[in-house]
Amino acid sequence: DVRALLDGWFRGSRITFTWGVDAVAVGEPTLLKLLMIACLLAEEGMPQGGALHLSGTGQAVRIEGTGPQASLRADVRLALEGRAGLADLTPRSVLA
Repeated sequence: DVRALLDGWFRGSRITFTWGVDAVAVGEPTLLKLLMIACLLAEEGMPQGGALHLSGTGQAVRIEGTGPQASLRADVRLALEGRAGLADLTPRSVLA
């Protein structure tokens, strides 16, 4: 269960994690993997802690992270925007 996995991952961390997703399509393993990766990227962007909240239903999920000096690194942002070439990818940005 992705929710249990993420709850356990953030338990005891500087980030308060809340799950407000009504349902995620069980037959969509790719969506679940992307959801977990996105949460890990959000965690990396909040080094001083904060709050990470998931909301939505079905295949429309919103991930919102807030915290002091919360920001995505430039290489991660470029990769998420689809503007990073293969040569630009690093071990820390390849998931983005």
